[in-house]
Amino acid sequence: MINYFPQIQDNFPTAIQYRVFDITGVWLPNTFELAILIQVRQPGDIAISPEPYSSPAFIGTAMRWQSPVGTLGRSLKNGAGISNDGKYYVGEGVNEDDFVIYPPEALITIEPVVGETFEGHSRVFASPTDNTVIHTNFHWQYKTIQHFDTWGHHFDCWRTGLWEYSSNHVYNYVFAGGVGMVDFWHGTLNENGQVVGSRFYFFP
Repeated sequence: MINYFPQIQDNFPTAIQYRVFDITGVWLPNTFELAILIQVRQPGDIAISPEPYSSPAFIGTAMRWQSPVGTLGRSLKNGAGISNDGKYYVGEGVNEDDFVIYPPEALITIEPVVGETFEGHSRVFASPTDNTVIHTNFHWQYKTIQHFDTWGHHFDCWRTGLWEYSSNHVYNYVFAGGVGMVDFWHGTLNENGQVVGSRFYFFP
């Protein structure tokens, strides 16, 4: 089975460098595509480095952000999840604010299938060591959008989408086989279907 989980292989650097863009786009709710209309390159790149992560609440991989000036940024913690209908997936279990999301928000299923979708109703806790409940029903939905033989400079890619209904935030991700997350963009959805946000693209 090909691994699309964001991990670093032996023939890739220890950190992936992403070019950063400000974007404006529209959200297509039927397909979960976040279509970019305008993007503007920002100075400096962002690096993401994976490292093992373990806490009383969650075990997975920390995707640690490095800012353009070299200071250590915050990190997202990703790991395994399972949907109500039995689909195994990689998801975000601890966000950049250290909130624990259970079950994790889905990023990509272990064996992607075009068109598959499922919803989550997560509880959100204050931190991996503080089980104070921040949100009792954080509602989100995931969809595997499409497979691409090529996506920019990358090959064998899956595009996925995530809609956080509780925060009105939307995401698209692209994962390349054996490489991991090579492109992702997200933003806040307004009442007209418009989205303003950011894009991060791995230019090898």
